[in-house]
Amino acid sequence: MTELSELDTAIRRHSQKNARSTNRAIAEAVHVAASTSLERIRILRERGVIRGYHAEADLRPGPQRAGADRDPHPPTFPREHRSAPRLGPPHPRDRRRLRRLRR
Repeated sequence: MTELSELDTAIRRHSQKNARSTNRAIAEAVHVAASTSLERIRILRERGVIRGYHAEADLRPGPQRAGADRDPHPPTFPREHRSAPRLGPPHPRDRRRLRRLRR
């Protein structure tokens, strides 16, 4: 195991808490410039201290899973002829078209 400085340890800890943190957020959390943070992260990757970033998924079945109280199949509603719903009266141009079609 390689020895890490206090700064490298702080960067590693912050990255482990939230792998999606931006370089700027990490730099602010460990009280260094963004360029310093970026360089230290690059070195930690090269040394193999940081090997990658991953997402943690909850694969437990049924009610034990987080968010299990939500309906997995929310209700769907049939779409109208047009992609956007009609919120008000038709536009005057559409009224003229409708009158022509009705004749």
